[in-house]
Amino acid sequence: MGDIVEACDPSRPVAVSEEVPAGRGLVLTRDTDAAALVLDLAPSLLINARTAQKWLHSDLVPTRDRPSHERHHSRETLGQSHEIQETPLLLPLTSYQLLAALLAKWKARPPTGDGQIAAFVDSLPKAFPTSPLIWSLSGTKTISVIDLLPEPTAELCRQVRAKFDWDWAAVKAVQDRRPELLRPAPGESPIDLTAFAWAWCCVNSRCVYLPLGLTPHSDNFTLAPVLDMCNHTWLKADECKVSWTAAGGLQLRTPSVTARPAGLRRGDELFISYGAHSNGTLLSEYGFVLGRSGKAWETGNPYVEVRLDKYIEALLDAWPEREREDTKQLLQENGYWRDYTIHPHPAPAHPSHRLVVALRLLALEQVPAREQRPVQRQQHQHPPRRESKRQRGKRASGSPPPNNAGEEDDSVQMWLEMTWGQRDLVSPDNEARAHGILRSIVDEAHRVARERLDKVIDLVALAGEAEEKESLGLIQTILEEEVDTCDALLSLDASSAAW
Repeated sequence: MGDIVEACDPSRPVAVSEEVPAGRGLVLTRDTDAAALVLDLAPSLLINARTAQKWLHSDLVPTRDRPSHERHHSRETLGQSHEIQETPLLLPLTSYQLLAALLAKWKARPPTGDGQIAAFVDSLPKAFPTSPLIWSLSGTKTISVIDLLPEPTAELCRQVRAKFDWDWAAVKAVQDRRPELLRPAPGESPIDLTAFAWAWCCVNSRCVYLPLGLTPHSDNFTLAPVLDMCNHTWLKADECKVSWTAAGGLQLRTPSVTARPAGLRRGDELFISYGAHSNGTLLSEYGFVLGRSGKAWETGNPYVEVRLDKYIEALLDAWPEREREDTKQLLQENGYWRDYTIHPHPAPAHPSHRLVVALRLLALEQVPAREQRPVQRQQHQHPPRRESKRQRGKRASGSPPPNNAGEEDDSVQMWLEMTWGQRDLVSPDNEARAHGILRSIVDEAHRVARERLDKVIDLVALAGEAEEKESLGLIQTILEEEVDTCDALLSLDASSAAW
């Protein structure tokens, strides 16, 4: 595996190692100062829409003046699966489609006389057994347990599959209708689904951003030999800096002086950050999760979250139609509809601000039993019926009303003032009810996650192949996070827990 470094930048103090926790990564071959240049990739070594013109027909390649076909990026296209025969010939291709097609061709037959490309193809993963996309394509029984993932993670997996389906259909349309553009070399077979899926996973998991002057923004990325061996970290002290040069190349430097004043030592692994992602995103996109030790979140993934959208929506679905629609409309108009999460880190476990705001609105309708209400507040438990919530919210949305608006007794008005920052909360009673709603929702989320976790644990025990055990283990980790996060929030004293 060291051939790829030798082929690309032999003067640099890096090597590919298979003795790192992730199984394979990039390490230093000598002690190095902080912020030191450890990899310098010339533009000619990068594989992207600009350099792909050396190997593929120009009709396929997006350029500054001829961007990828707009239908590849439309909302109607993204987020839904497509049958191959439904996809017309749409040129140019996107960078994703282009590079995946190129890698699939190279997998079958690397360019002759190009040692760098041959070394690069040899350095790529041979398979992606822990990718949910591959599970869904393989037809193995692992596909069924995708439904045991938390619904938001399962939906991310479906979105990745839909994007892949479209990209494969686009490349298949080229092969079927303009075969001369992807004509196989002598002895080379046409690109098939298996080869394209492998290539697409390589592109999806190993590209980095590079400004190529292309529109849309999503076409500006590149495959970067050697650099793509760097594993992911969320720790700033371990994160190496990737930068691009004026000439269009890429450089990698060790962590900054601030992060690592003493620099790194021989054998230390070099990491980059793939972004601030939850384990659900890491699994659906890249086929891995960040593990942890017990419940010490700081040693795993600090971006753990539990999405509660479906529980909030289920609560609203049980309301009368008018109240349900008015409440939903208020949340939408004020930018607080969906994306409701709880987090274990930083401790103590807590709901997101979006969730707190939504809970306070829902709590306006959670009227305590009559015998529990203070007499002087009975007539104010519901918003006045002069206008609907939607009417009041629409009239008031945008900028705060004047102080003489005459709606001091309007609970919805108080909620709006809270969203504007004019008050810290709606009322103490509302706050107590909001806490109660949260605990009931989290309790149900805990029950669902625990049931799914028990099923996955049983499947792990029955799994025969190591790859299947590993894949199920990733799902188990995510469900354990759900259970532990719910436990952490439910264990707080409801009377004293702060948001």
